[in-house]
Amino acid sequence: MGQWMELIRGTERCLWCDMFYEGNMGWGWVLGFSEHTHLCGQCENRLQRIKELSCLECGRPRLHLYGEEKVKQVEGVSENSTPFFQKKKLDHDSVCLDCERWQLVPPWDGVRFRHRALYVYDGFLQEVLARFKYREDVALAQLFGRDLRRLARRELGLFDFVVPIPLKGEREWERGFNQAEALAKGFPEVVPLLERVSMGEQKQSKRGREERIASLEGAFQLAELAGGGCLKGKRVLIVDDIYTTGATIRSAAGVLYAGGAAEVCAVTVARSVGKSSAGGQ
Repeated sequence: MGQWMELIRGTERCLWCDMFYEGNMGWGWVLGFSEHTHLCGQCENRLQRIKELSCLECGRPRLHLYGEEKVKQVEGVSENSTPFFQKKKLDHDSVCLDCERWQLVPPWDGVRFRHRALYVYDGFLQEVLARFKYREDVALAQLFGRDLRRLARRELGLFDFVVPIPLKGEREWERGFNQAEALAKGFPEVVPLLERVSMGEQKQSKRGREERIASLEGAFQLAELAGGGCLKGKRVLIVDDIYTTGATIRSAAGVLYAGGAAEVCAVTVARSVGKSSAGGQ
């Protein structure tokens, strides 16, 4: 009880910069009425939360709202330079040019797919995720887990199963954990319905869009738990850290659809907004 009281009225250490700051979370946080990010005000303000979309399918944000110069640090693109940016008023049927291309190939010509992300993938978030992903700082999952759950519920609805993107065994051993599983903790009905059966030597972050798509053919298969028709008619949510081209998430979603899922959606911490990215799926 003493630790809770200390958090409510005292100071806390920022998970990113490690500086102490006034927590002052209050009873609203304890009772679940208010949010708490585990970041000091300065670090929290550096995250660019996605508030407006240019695509209702992949969740692509409107680039001009999110500090174009900051985005260029990672992407090297602008609203005028990327062909995937849809320059039209958003309506109920709005999709970006990239998603229109996906809809030309099966299964996306016949099934629905939606993705939402918390933040724009800029230079600062790249650093945060690199520490989380490659330096075994699993505690950073605390920054995003609760907000991911709220985002999924608000934007996508309720799901029968929540599935973290799996890593191949050697990659997970190399990192010591699966970042998607860490982010999915706290979601209800988390079930490992997928297995990673292939992963090239070159990391996805080093590949271009076409290379990513080609490399992910046959990358996933249904796990033994998914047998017996348990997916039939179910809504499934995929959880991962970054959405770049959508190749990884769509590859996994395609396997779930083939297994009988009625609808597959996805949430991630970050959404890339350009043709290229410093890393992602």
